[in-house]
Amino acid sequence: MEARLSKKRYSGRVFDAAALEQVRDILRTHAGASRQQLNYRVCEALDWRKPDGSLKDMCCRVALLGLYRDGLIALPPPRHSMSEHQIDEEREERIAMKVLVDTYDDQEAIAGWSCYLDDKLSFPFQARCIKESQRSPLKLGEPVQVLAMINDDECLTDMAVEVEWAGSTCGVPLSHLQGIDVDEDTAEAIADWHYWLATGNRL
Repeated sequence: MEARLSKKRYSGRVFDAAALEQVRDILRTHAGASRQQLNYRVCEALDWRKPDGSLKDMCCRVALLGLYRDGLIALPPPRHSMSEHQIDEEREERIAMKVLVDTYDDQEAIAGWSCYLDDKLSFPFQARCIKESQRSPLKLGEPVQVLAMINDDECLTDMAVEVEWAGSTCGVPLSHLQGIDVDEDTAEAIADWHYWLATGNRL
């Protein structure tokens, strides 16, 4: 890579020339690794962690994509997986660049997801309950009409939507719903949110 860096901020972290060279060295040492594997190696090397000690892997992922798009590093092409048990790097790149690219903390991540979903979901749409819990009155398989996003300070662990239910409306977690005959953007947005939670991420 010919491009040089003095200092630049990605995902709230300042990358100087020394940090960039450290990242490049990891990429050279582990040539042939997937983007996901490289992300974890870089995150560990930079000791980029949350207050609870877990790796800030999504922030690191966004930073690597930013460095890549600025021509400062080379990354392998994303690998798309059809298995729900494996990493879908194509989906992760979309989440990183369209949802979390300008987010530096948990509150901004919440806002990023809220804006992304509100923009992509075509309300109203039909959905089916795929999970029962104490947080929702819906029964497994029950169909509902989804009316809108719910944006409030209590939605800290899941994105919530307003649905028609029992002659009134109530809020339910989006992760408990699956779209029925929805358009492509709506299906993709719901799947992105389900995937993000399924891979261990939390707001």
